[in-house]
Amino acid sequence: PPAHPPLSSPPPPELLEVEVAAGMHQPGGVLVDPSAAVGLLWARRGLTFWVHIFRELSRIGRQRQSGRISPAEGPTPSGRSTPRGGSPTGDVSLKELVERGYAATLQPFNGWLSQNSMSLALRAVPQEFPRLAPTQLEMLEDLEAWCDVVEQLVGRMAAVQLELDLEDRRKSI
Repeated sequence: PPAHPPLSSPPPPELLEVEVAAGMHQPGGVLVDPSAAVGLLWARRGLTFWVHIFRELSRIGRQRQSGRISPAEGPTPSGRSTPRGGSPTGDVSLKELVERGYAATLQPFNGWLSQNSMSLALRAVPQEFPRLAPTQLEMLEDLEAWCDVVEQLVGRMAAVQLELDLEDRRKSI
């Protein structure tokens, strides 16, 4: 995959600093909603959710390529039946990967309404991950490169929020 230059600076914290200086938020990361701090917090959590799913998808896809797990029997995304399958996840459905990602990243911060909304949304998740590149290998490389860059960004976002005491651990509705 093409090399990605490292991010040169953290996200601009000026707006967050203005919110802190104005006394908008309470000590201990108790954030006022709506605010830039809440938006950044949930954007970071959402990105972390997708990184979790894509890393797991990549890990399983690489295991399939190396022969450590057998390919899934069944239809490919095009509908053809083949012993190679069309999904990089083998016997693990995309829905299961999304459920795992949600449990690991977002669920700890979601209240009753948000958790039930996610349960409803999960009904629409397809069984297989769509192919997003000409080959399975290229797709895995693209997902890994995306995750590498997004993890840098998420780390910087978290660092800014922690430094400014803007890490709200409360549950949403």
